[in-house]
Amino acid sequence: LKLNGPQQLALNERLNRPQPRVAMGQALMEIASSCIDISDGLTADLGHILEQSRLGAMLYVDQLPISDTYREVFDLAGGWQLPLNAGDDYELCFTVPEDRLSKLEHIVSTMDIPITCIGMTESRPGLHLMMPDGSTVTVEPSGYDHFR
Repeated sequence: LKLNGPQQLALNERLNRPQPRVAMGQALMEIASSCIDISDGLTADLGHILEQSRLGAMLYVDQLPISDTYREVFDLAGGWQLPLNAGDDYELCFTVPEDRLSKLEHIVSTMDIPITCIGMTESRPGLHLMMPDGSTVTVEPSGYDHFR
């Protein structure tokens, strides 16, 4: 995606200067049942978690945290395709059992790192997306493939 002016600068800054969540990852070691950085794309990296845990997941697409800059160019940039499948984000995707949510809330209150619940794991296999219009779509995890 090529833009002009401040939008391109904001997107380039985010791409070229990611902020690895090392402290958050260390804090999650005590409570998370899984955790991965989103380097190959959300659906690809979440797919690794699902495969290893033999679970499925429902993602609520309209809850995905996307920048104001991306919202401005949402349609031009391909809509949900980029937030779901693009890599080099380096945010953390993690799962926390319900009985540990109060511990997660405590961790979040002590760190200046926002988190967003974007879905739930489920016993039904596959990766399912709840779209903003309420429809549900089942997708194959997709993202950067190092061997292609």
